[in-house]
Amino acid sequence: NYIHFGGSISTPSTAAAIYRPVDNQLAFSTANTERMRIDNNGNVGIGNQETTVFNGVGGDMKFVVTGSDSATTVANNSDAGMAIGNTDTTAGNLAGLHFARADTDDTPCYAGASIVARFPDAQVTGQYPAGQLIFLTSSNANAAPSEKVRIASGGQVGFNTSTPNTNAIIHVSGNGAPNANMGHKGLMLSYSSGNSAPIYFGTETNASAKAIYMRSFYMTIRGHDNEGIKFDGSGSSVTRYQFNMGNNGNTCFNASNSSNWNTSSDSRIKENVQSLPDGAIEKIKALRPVTFDYTDDWATQKGWFNYTASDDDPHDLTESGFNLDQKNNDIGWIAQEYETVFPQDVKDTTETINGVEVNDFKTVKPDSVVPYLVKALQEALDKIETLESRLNDAGL
Repeated sequence: NYIHFGGSISTPSTAAAIYRPVDNQLAFSTANTERMRIDNNGNVGIGNQETTVFNGVGGDMKFVVTGSDSATTVANNSDAGMAIGNTDTTAGNLAGLHFARADTDDTPCYAGASIVARFPDAQVTGQYPAGQLIFLTSSNANAAPSEKVRIASGGQVGFNTSTPNTNAIIHVSGNGAPNANMGHKGLMLSYSSGNSAPIYFGTETNASAKAIYMRSFYMTIRGHDNEGIKFDGSGSSVTRYQFNMGNNGNTCFNASNSSNWNTSSDSRIKENVQSLPDGAIEKIKALRPVTFDYTDDWATQKGWFNYTASDDDPHDLTESGFNLDQKNNDIGWIAQEYETVFPQDVKDTTETINGVEVNDFKTVKPDSVVPYLVKALQEALDKIETLESRLNDAGL
């Protein structure tokens, strides 16, 4: 049995009607106004007979809902929208939207992805329910969709976890501890093979930004222009490790609030142990400790400026000349000279000088100085003791 719509094309003439607006199409009306249409291709339009949607490539959609809503506040959206409701009031029940593909024989349809809302509490009359939004996908062929992302009622977003931590806005749960080769699921920020998108802290995204990123394969932690960077491993009652880097110099403290750090020196891990050869005095005499100023180009490259904050925004900084405490009157070595005495303490690396990249930029780690100073002092003491003995023998 069926209802046949034939004859001439019609328009709604009663409060509610089902009619044939054009050949091979069916329309539904209320209050003498068309509300829904099924066209000759089986496409359904609610609120508009047009079912063509441009989403990169224009094409007809099987189901299109059209409304008119001038509201600009997200919570006030009404007419131009869709709702999926659940009349059951059980705590933890669901309402969902599922994306499926028909089997090879067109039946049944298997879902490959879903968006499901979960209502954790039992419904209370006249109240909005707390809600969670869950995104599911099939991980591989012949696997039912499983949860991948959850937005909790408090706005926390969990990736690979159904219980995002309430103290975190974003909670990423991996599938194992990282090892030397990594390979475990985590959070990836990418731009190119040697560079990444940054993670910004605070509100600035310009030269004043605080950020973590990878650039030219180097991991970079950027502090604010004035404050610098602070690594603080504080415990409940004592600061264990602290490393501050800023315009006023670097400070580094260990658990004993000392700037001296312990290094591995146990005899049981060492072999081929030999005393330093004589001649330490000559090595120490060959060193040239110097005072120096850094060049303007280097200070500019490193951002060693004084900054003046605006009255309106203490982080809106303008340059006000070089910070001379950083730039001038430093004490140290000239790497090329130092290298002739202790070549093992000098390494070459890549750096930019005056806008030109060089691959023989020299850095110094003066590990040899203290042992050779001790050896030189011992040699000097031997000489002093020998002289004292000779003086005593001479009765002087």
